[in-house]
Amino acid sequence: MVQVYDWKAGKLTYELKGPTQPGHDKPFETLWFHPSSEWLLAFPGLARENSASTLISIFDLKEKRSAKDISSPIPNFGLAASEKADVLYTVGRGTVSKWEFTA
Repeated sequence: MVQVYDWKAGKLTYELKGPTQPGHDKPFETLWFHPSSEWLLAFPGLARENSASTLISIFDLKEKRSAKDISSPIPNFGLAASEKADVLYTVGRGTVSKWEFTA
């Protein structure tokens, strides 16, 4: 779950629920807002039990809902984005993954 706060008012604005699949209930450790603030990418640092894979969640901030979950073959611990924000690089367990986003 991702909780979005209005820091000026000091109160919770809304919550975004994460994956509902069994075993994918780990807390999100990395969040990345798209520069246009249209969507948010989130992923846990830990893999589900007995698996090396995890889910990357994409949230639609305008609709305030989960838009898509993408299976990742490894847990991810950090990311970097290209200048245009159309390519993301994630790192985890000695591996770098490249994720390309197209319109």
